[in-house]
Amino acid sequence: MKKWYWLAIGFMSVLVSALAFFVATEMPKKNQNLSISTGTCISLGCPENTKFVGSITSNIYHKCNCTFALRIHPENIKCFASASEAEEEGYSPCKFCIK
Repeated sequence: MKKWYWLAIGFMSVLVSALAFFVATEMPKKNQNLSISTGTCISLGCPENTKFVGSITSNIYHKCNCTFALRIHPENIKCFASASEAEEEGYSPCKFCIK
């Protein structure tokens, strides 16, 4: 068979694999209105007055129930009582969970 045929088959299989990956991973919708749950913050290992969390390995803070907040390793969690407290420490808001 011709070389272009095999290239087209390879390209299509890469596209199908990429599509399957993106469908399988659950990404939060942008500007999704999520309520802040204190129980979620406590389950992440933060004190009771915590409203936001960040990671010591990044400069982004999240609501406690954000998909990305739930992926932070427990040893890297940094807890914040308010958004202004997080911003004072140089953190920026998550573009998915904070409008």
